[in-house]
Order: sequence, then C-alpha cells, then structure tokens
Amino acid sequence: MLFFSTVCSFLGSVISTLVLMTTIGVHNTVILTTSLLVFLVFLINRRFFSFSNAIASVILVIIITLNSSSTFAMLGVVENNNYSTIAVYEVPNKENTRILNINRSLSSKFSDDPKEWFPYHKFINKRYIDPILTAETPREILIIGAGGFTVGIHDTYNKYTYIDIDPSLKEVAETHFLKQRLSRNKQFIPEPARAFLNRNDKKYDMILLNAYTNVNSIPFQLITVEFFEQIKARLNADGIVLLNMITSATFEDAFSQKLDATIRRVFPYVSRQPIGIYDAWYSKRDLHNVIYSYAHKPYAEAIYTDDKNTYFLDFE
Repeated sequence: MLFFSTVCSFLGSVISTLVLMTTIGVHNTVILTTSLLVFLVFLINRRFFSFSNAIASVILVIIITLNSSSTFAMLGVVENNNYSTIAVYEVPNKENTRILNINRSLSSKFSDDPKEWFPYHKFINKRYIDPILTAETPREILIIGAGGFTVGIHDTYNKYTYIDIDPSLKEVAETHFLKQRLSRNKQFIPEPARAFLNRNDKKYDMILLNAYTNVNSIPFQLITVEFFEQIKARLNADGIVLLNMITSATFEDAFSQKLDATIRRVFPYVSRQPIGIYDAWYSKRDLHNVIYSYAHKPYAEAIYTDDKNTYFLDFE
C-alpha cells in the first residue's frame, strides 16, 4: 500500500504539471482533478444520494464554473497555460489603450499616447531609450521579462532581444495587447533567463531586468549574487544594467534591505530611483517601482579623509 501510494503521488504530480497543464491548460487540469476526486467520493459512499455526495457535487459545479472558458472570457483572460494566466483589459474612455495583466499583476500598459504609459515605462524610455535612437551604431539591448514588449516599442533602430519563460507571450501581445507585430529589429526567445545566459556568451550594451512584476511571486533565482554576476559578465564596456523592482522605497522591510545589499555586492556603484510620489517617513506597504541603474566602467575606489583629500584634482 505504501509503495502504490508513493508511486501514484509521484505520477500524479508529474503528469499534472508536465503533461496536463501543458496540453489542456491549468484551469482544465483543475476541473479534471476535482472531477476525479468527486468520482472517488461517489465510489467510496455506498449510497448514491448522500450528504457527502451532494457537497462534493456542489463543489464540482463551483470549480467548473470558476474555471470555465466563458468565465475566463468574461474576466478578459486570453491565455491560460502552465506559466501564466494572461488577461487584456481595454481602458475606458481612452482610445486604443490597453492593460496587460499577467498572473493577477499589472504587467504593461500600451497606448498611442505616451502620457498614458506606466511611470516606470516613461522613465526608462526617456532616460535610456530616447538618447540612443540616433546613435552612430545600433545598440544591442537584452530585456529579461518581456511583459507586453512595450519597452522600446517605437524604436526601430536598435536591436532588441526579449527573454521570457512563457512561449505564448509574443503571440498574445501581438494579437490582443499591442495589436501589431513587433518590428524586425526585435526578437523573442522563450527560455528561462539563467538557461539563456548559461548557453549564450553574447554581450550587450544594455540589459533590462523586468521580470519582477509582482512582489508576491518574484522569481527567487533572479535575485541572487550568482545571477547578477552572470548579468554583469554579459555587459559591453560602458554598458548599462537596469533593474525594475517592486519594493519598499524607504527600505521598510527585510526584503528591500537584503535585495539592495545583494545588488550592491555585484554592482557597487549603482543608483536607486523610486518612481512616483511616496511617504518618506513610513511606506512599508506602499510599494513602488524602483529602478536600479549601473554603468559598467572603471571606478575609483579611494575615499576622502582629513589627511588625504584630493577632491580638487578629481574633477575633469
């Protein structure tokens, strides 16, 4: 009995995640699993009409209703797979303006009017994308966490590589969110970030880490010293790393403190810019987009002391 219990538990876990979720989707897998459990309830009970059977039937109806395609369509869900539940919402009273929601988190916003973009999106484009639109040679830009492919959406000059674990993201974005195809200077590679970096030694002029869209489901493997060292090794001279984080603007929790220390261990001369207005005295749950920026160049490591102070020689 213990043998069959262990084997069936293992097979149930593997088949559910690697087979069913990838073929029929997460919501249909939930329906199928619940249906099998209800079938077992009926099988164990000797009487067909019993209180436990009635409760099990009600639960099954609720599960089917909540996970049905019609319910998902009402909620704006356009894709549901083993990686993501993706919904697209039209913004009322805003022409051609849509919001992309991935796993119940606001991921991207697209609009013909740049004023409608998310603040972090406007910040990145103004500070880092616009200045290189007329560069002498196209820059190589790597974006980890494609979102809605909105960063650099109107840039047809520089070369973009988007990395994301969800292979359906490009088709969903082009069909339902952007409603236009990505320009030829942009390519999408559906692959885990660390696997991509392990097999690829190409260097980039700018790397944007944009996979931290939800503070409750941050990919833990993408906030380590080892990962940031991989990123740093893929930078060209004078290259730039941007990290778009969702965290406390004033270091009110352990996560924001440890994350900052981890980043500075690898990128010692990094700037930190909270986006938007926040309470500087106390904002523990008032989470914000925080942009970390690091430029890959030689830095002076000396310090100023009372007896060794060369500040008047350091300005060039």
